[in-house]
Amino acid sequence: MERMDTAGQSKIAVVGIGNVGAGFAFALSLKRLVGELVLVDANAAKAEGEAMDIMHGLPDVCPSLPCVVGAGGVELVLESMLSEEQHQALANSAMVLRENARALGVI
Repeated sequence: MERMDTAGQSKIAVVGIGNVGAGFAFALSLKRLVGELVLVDANAAKAEGEAMDIMHGLPDVCPSLPCVVGAGGVELVLESMLSEEQHQALANSAMVLRENARALGVI
């Protein structure tokens, strides 16, 4: 792990996105401990996929999005088309997850 402070914002690079590296990156994002998080892995598609899971999540909750992955990494993110009712159900689920995470002291 490499840590650098740039203009008052911390930047952390996590090298190796296996179970431990991915979990560490996820925890950093949940706790909002960094201004910028860089994921590096020999398998670029794995690092990019983990980054997308973190970036496209709801606040404090990181659901996955389906995507097309090629040799160069993610080629296309398949955005979900949710109805208003489905969007509200997703928001409600995120709220429950967030409340449980807070109760456990995770966030």
